[in-house]
Amino acid sequence: MLWRGIRTDLPFIAVAVSLIAGTAIAAAMFASLLIEQLDSRYLPLEDIAWNLFQVQAEFQRTQILLGEAHQVPSDEARRAALRRYEIFVSRVLVDNDPKVERQLARYPNLLTSVKALNRLVANADRALAEAKTGEEKVAQLQRSMSDGQASIQQMAVAAHHAIAENRDQTTTGLTRIHNGLAVLFGVVVTVVVVFGVLAWVQLRKLEHSREDLMALSQRLSVEKERAEKASRAKSAFLANMSHELRTPMNAIIGFAEVITKQMMGPLQPVRYAEYANDILRSGQHLLSLINDLLDLAKIEAGRMSLNRDVIDLRASLTDAAKVFETDAQHAGVAIAVKARDGMGIHADRRALRQMLLNLISNALRFTLSGGSIAVSAETTDKELLITVADTGRGIAPETLERLMEPFVQGFEAAVRGQQGTGLGLSITRKLIELHGGRFTIQSTVGVGTRATLAFPIASLAAAATQNRAAA
Repeated sequence: MLWRGIRTDLPFIAVAVSLIAGTAIAAAMFASLLIEQLDSRYLPLEDIAWNLFQVQAEFQRTQILLGEAHQVPSDEARRAALRRYEIFVSRVLVDNDPKVERQLARYPNLLTSVKALNRLVANADRALAEAKTGEEKVAQLQRSMSDGQASIQQMAVAAHHAIAENRDQTTTGLTRIHNGLAVLFGVVVTVVVVFGVLAWVQLRKLEHSREDLMALSQRLSVEKERAEKASRAKSAFLANMSHELRTPMNAIIGFAEVITKQMMGPLQPVRYAEYANDILRSGQHLLSLINDLLDLAKIEAGRMSLNRDVIDLRASLTDAAKVFETDAQHAGVAIAVKARDGMGIHADRRALRQMLLNLISNALRFTLSGGSIAVSAETTDKELLITVADTGRGIAPETLERLMEPFVQGFEAAVRGQQGTGLGLSITRKLIELHGGRFTIQSTVGVGTRATLAFPIASLAAAATQNRAAA
């Protein structure tokens, strides 16, 4: 059932997964591009390139002033040239700056030029430190700057190439973003359209299912009402037929008993007495069946009412066992009753007796000679338990599951006596349920059967209260 529901929702699950996956991929792509473009760990290449061009311009200005100081020596010209050199040095990028290194690492030629420029500045600074006079400083600085002319040219070329390469990368990145947006838009539109179509199809299916369920509900309601009418008619028929059959059956049994006991004199020939005894046994069996049918019909029709009374449980169990005392002795089966004195129960006297007789009768019918039957009563925290346990043939598990249905029996043939009607256990279950209790059977083939009537513990408490009131 769960797999069927999942299989029905697979289109929606697929659409949802596709939408989530597409959105995640697009988000990851945008995040990667934006991080690459906006990462604060990098100096913008435009700033670096502008700085390098400024360095080139200051280099040229410094060279011009150095040339003028060499051609027209004067302290003022030398000071102007040295100040311009300091301005040039301040423009030079420091190659050990982490941000500069990370950005220039993308452009190896430009990084090489910057390192060469830094070496030029380092050499020029050492030359200035070694010079003693102003003329020597100008001369040393002019030689160092002349040696760095090629490095400055290479740096300018590398900067132009880096700017062009960066422009190409930016264009490529924007193109990727544009393509990603187009793909994402297409995916979203496709998913929305497919989802809409699937939702419409699903709604149509749900609408049809709702209509089918309504029609099925109406049919079931009609069939339920029809079945209830048939059940009421059956119960009424059984009740009427049982009543009509019981009256003549009582007459047959009575006359058969008179003939069997030869109350009007001896019978000739003697075989007539045997025939009358057969008629008596058959009539009693048929009357028992009629009574069971009548009781079952009353219960199912809801016309069975309980007349609760306080009952001495030990006396009730003993009385029921005595009914079968003679039959048990002839069969070689021992019946034992175990219940403590003073234990009472608040229940319908006739119903309790009928339940006990049904259970003991079944136990005796299917217990072999030398076996035993134990009838006991005990209490738990929540229930009052009346148990009939035998050492008989037991009941197969497949039969045990439906044993309490009407006309279902444990074996094809009983060990002794006539076969039962198959209604006793069904009636017993319905009677105990009328008392608010439950009926259970536990059985093992070849070991025996244990039938238990579980009454609510309130039945015992109410009985005890009434017993104390009567005292």
